[in-house]
Amino acid sequence: MAKIFDYEWSGSVNVQSRTLLLRSPCEDKEEMLLMDEALRGLHRLTQINRNEITILLHHLGGDVYTGLGLYDAIRYSTCPTKIVVYGACMSMGVCILQGGTRRVMMPHATLMLHSGSTSVEADHNLELNAEIKEGTRLDEEYEQIIRKRAGISKKKFQEMCQRKTYLTSGQALKLGLVDEIFKA
Repeated sequence: MAKIFDYEWSGSVNVQSRTLLLRSPCEDKEEMLLMDEALRGLHRLTQINRNEITILLHHLGGDVYTGLGLYDAIRYSTCPTKIVVYGACMSMGVCILQGGTRRVMMPHATLMLHSGSTSVEADHNLELNAEIKEGTRLDEEYEQIIRKRAGISKKKFQEMCQRKTYLTSGQALKLGLVDEIFKA
């Protein structure tokens, strides 16, 4: 039996809480493990009590589907969540950050925004069109989540995402991407 956060899991089943963790095999094993650990951890902590959960986040970006899954898990947790950014929070990490009830950034941490990228393999033009459509939909989801929470205009967001935009904690606070900068 695997033991995550002192909570007994047998594979993807937690008998005490009657919970299943379902996922498909993933080419990127690190993304899969991150998602598994985060979901199990959130679930376990919500079972203990309804106090605020602190998530320490250093995220260099990654798979959009995994990022949206983590965002949803945090955003719709039954407990309030405080996300504290250490080091870097880039690309999908910024989207995940928006899921927190409270968004805190360490003074020397960096955020980075950019447009998503899609690599496409298709045997037929219809498949190619479907891939392009899905890439556009994912870009719009990413944009909507960040813009809605931060209150950034569409024009400003799209200007920032034309190229990679790196932000200090002060800049991120001013833009509404975080709620506070950590003070000792």
